[in-house]
Amino acid sequence: MGRIVTEALETYRKTTPSGRSHDRREETQGAQAGRVYLRGTTWWLDFSRHGRRFRMPVETAQNENEAWDALEARRDEVRQDGARMSSAPV
Repeated sequence: MGRIVTEALETYRKTTPSGRSHDRREETQGAQAGRVYLRGTTWWLDFSRHGRRFRMPVETAQNENEAWDALEARRDEVRQDGARMSSAPV
């Protein structure tokens, strides 16, 4: 096998079918980080926080990476809302 073919195979093995590097998945914390999936032409987020499940569409995401960014942002929002609720006077 030639050098170019070997390099191409190595690159192929390091990426998912969507072309996204495995590194992004490894930096998330597995199932705890949630998931993104394509339903029709819309990307969806699916994650949980303290046993409560959140599923929502991301209308603005044009590709999987943008959906992952939206997931991280939404998880941060939910985390901050939870912190405000737990520190609110009763």
